[in-house]
Amino acid sequence: MTTTPPAVGSVLGDRYVVLAPVAEAPGHVEVRALDREVEVEVALWWLRPELFPDRDRVDAVLGLGVELRAIQHPAVRKCFGAGVGAGGLWTTWQLATAPAPQPAGPGQPVPLAQVAAWFDAVGAALAALHGHGLVHGGLWPGAVVRVGDSLKLGGAGLWRDAEPHAITRAWRDRARYVPPEVRRGAAATEACDVWAAAAIGLELIAGFATGGDPTRAVAQRHPQLAALLVGAMSPDPARRPDPTTLAEMVRTAARTPYRDVAPSPAGPAPARPVAALRPRGGGRGPDGQAASRSARGGRRRDPGRARGRDPGAAHGRARAAAAVVAADDRAGRARARARTAPRACAAAAVVTAAGGPAGRACARAAPASRAAAAVVTPLAARRPRRPPPPRR
Repeated sequence: MTTTPPAVGSVLGDRYVVLAPVAEAPGHVEVRALDREVEVEVALWWLRPELFPDRDRVDAVLGLGVELRAIQHPAVRKCFGAGVGAGGLWTTWQLATAPAPQPAGPGQPVPLAQVAAWFDAVGAALAALHGHGLVHGGLWPGAVVRVGDSLKLGGAGLWRDAEPHAITRAWRDRARYVPPEVRRGAAATEACDVWAAAAIGLELIAGFATGGDPTRAVAQRHPQLAALLVGAMSPDPARRPDPTTLAEMVRTAARTPYRDVAPSPAGPAPARPVAALRPRGGGRGPDGQAASRSARGGRRRDPGRARGRDPGAAHGRARAAAAVVAADDRAGRARARARTAPRACAAAAVVTAAGGPAGRACARAAPASRAAAAVVTPLAARRPRRPPPPRR
């Protein structure tokens, strides 16, 4: 067998006339050829001879051609058979009319309707192949093409009998579609096809196909699909769904639209000046604007307690804040705070002496504060008051 791809005009097997090259792949070279017996153009895959160096491997591919020819499914790319001769080893397939959906560019995902259609076609094709006892074993984006108005999967089982070291070198750039158990030397199984389909789906949704880990980009754009596809890539093959179930779950999740994670056309929002931040006390801030509800003493998280600091220090700060709020007109200001933040009134009831005007006003103004004051007032009453410091 020759080690160079067939040239335009050459004839393979006294039947196929090479018309034009189509594409080169790690394991084969695809050309457009004319089948002189039926006068139909087909896609001819010339397989690289280093992958099938001995007669046993060549015979295995010829037998696979007979198996694939018997599979008639609308989602499986039709195989017309395999042949061997002076021109090398080849297989013939339906001629593709267009490639499968791919990201238009970095950060530009495939529309969700097309992603769902891709999984529908691949899931149905894999289910048909698995039903015939075949494993694809080499699923990658180029294996799915458009024939007419339908997406079809081709190349099933073609690399199962290839020389292991040669196929590993050939697929070095496609390692991201190879499941971990196959990288460790295990034979490809049906669960491996599901893993590879999920890996391709992540790239379709992430909007790029340049390697790396697209999981983070997918999680930002569509968390539901990210969780679904990552689950289908479980290290445990037994936990991966079957291809039909995966397609159904993707179809359901695709009803939720993408999140808009693209940057704003006007650019990033400018940082707010320090003067525009909300003031910690009541009244108006440095910029003259009225303080927000949270800044006026409403519901606010205690950062000291959240970081595990001394609760006594946080209690002291709350007592100081309540003393500021209760200054001048304690009862009136406490009623205003009770209308906007009942929990703040409960805090004021804790830190104010039992029977003080602020505590009584809070208890009268809000039911939640009244219940809290009923609990904390006896505790405050039992606490002895410190005598005032002696005057000098």
